[in-house]
Amino acid sequence: MDGQSLFLFVRSLLPLLIVILLSLSPVCEVIAAPLRSANLARLSHRPVVVVQALERAYQFEPWRGELLEEIGVNAFRAGDTVKALQAFEQAAVGHQMSLFSQYIMGEAYLADGEAVKALAIWETLVDFPLAPLEVFDALYQAQYRFENYEGALLTLSKWVERQPDRADLNYQLGLFLSVQSPEKAVGYLEKASRVDKAYRSKADKLIAVLNQVQSVSAISRRRRMIGQALGDLGEWKMAKWAFAQAVQQSPADADNLAYLAEAKAQLKQDNSEELAEAVKRDAQSVVVRGVVALQWRREGKPELALVNYYALAAQEPENSIWQIEIGNTLSEMGDIQAALRHFERATEMEPQNPLTWLALSEFCVTHGLAVRTVGLPAARQALLLSPDNPLGLDVLGKTLHALGDFPGSERAFLSALRTDPGFAVAHFDLGKLYLQYGKRDAAWHHLTQAYQLSADGSPVRVMAERALERYYP
Repeated sequence: MDGQSLFLFVRSLLPLLIVILLSLSPVCEVIAAPLRSANLARLSHRPVVVVQALERAYQFEPWRGELLEEIGVNAFRAGDTVKALQAFEQAAVGHQMSLFSQYIMGEAYLADGEAVKALAIWETLVDFPLAPLEVFDALYQAQYRFENYEGALLTLSKWVERQPDRADLNYQLGLFLSVQSPEKAVGYLEKASRVDKAYRSKADKLIAVLNQVQSVSAISRRRRMIGQALGDLGEWKMAKWAFAQAVQQSPADADNLAYLAEAKAQLKQDNSEELAEAVKRDAQSVVVRGVVALQWRREGKPELALVNYYALAAQEPENSIWQIEIGNTLSEMGDIQAALRHFERATEMEPQNPLTWLALSEFCVTHGLAVRTVGLPAARQALLLSPDNPLGLDVLGKTLHALGDFPGSERAFLSALRTDPGFAVAHFDLGKLYLQYGKRDAAWHHLTQAYQLSADGSPVRVMAERALERYYP
């Protein structure tokens, strides 16, 4: 090898020699040590230590934007939103952040009260084919919470494209479309029902109404019917959206205003404007009077509600619902015996209606009044009239539970769930039963199902959440 060739050979080895020398140098170890510490802390789930270690490493390699990203992610996990946002904002300057880091940056903005910035980041991310699935959930939940339903509908549509076989997503998309584009909703509701039978009963009820409204020409009336169906399912946010559209179409319709007022009341929102306008438009409307009576009860004025209910009973003497509501109001006033007479009167008025018998049975169980002599026969009569009614089976389960019949109560709840696997109330009642008898694993399963299958903000979801927090902290 001549001198020139030897020189070229040695020069070609120079980068390797530099790397070897650097690896042996104290400076390289100063960088490597905090990175090792960060890795160990990451494995043991100590985000504060991860942040501290990465900050030391970043001092020696300030060009590495990915270190800032990791600092941001771990600072957020440690609950330090301010530090997380500082790191993310610094990383975003001249550095392309990963999709996951951008998602966490949005979470940090939301936690810091800057929802607009969070939504702007997430709305961009969901258009990336490899966007983390968590971003769809975060964006949808935020849009839903802030009642940006058009945005939530768009996000759900993109989410279903990514996960087309998720029953819960298809069901939620069906709910949104039932208000916005009813003709498109049925397909998603049917798919939810096929994928998971827990959604079958709820989907079938809504599909029946969506098919029914096709023959209704007035858009306002169609929106109101859909809103009523959504309210019956406990989906009060969607119901409010539908009723608001009905009011927009027919602003002078007192019933539309009353239904919108009730939806807002269910969501614990101020409904005084809508209710006052409904009364102004038609104070004698059955719907308006009924909503006004409910409002009096919510405000702790049952005696005023009672005046309305008696008037409604006179206005519709064949409708047993007013006897039931009079009974409920009297029980709130402490007159249990008088209340019982009105529940019994309802069964006399409509003896073939299973709902009147179920109302009587539930009243007896709630107040511990004549459960064996009145409540149990009433529950059984309801099931004779409607043998496969999951609500009837659930009420029978609660009645037997009140009488201390654990095996009979369990059988009734399980029968209700075989009939309707998505019946959240029965899941909750069975979960409570199992808790009482020490079957914690089974109780957890049913309480979780009750939470997952119930509507946002519904009483059963609230009760299930409380039970889970109390017994499974």
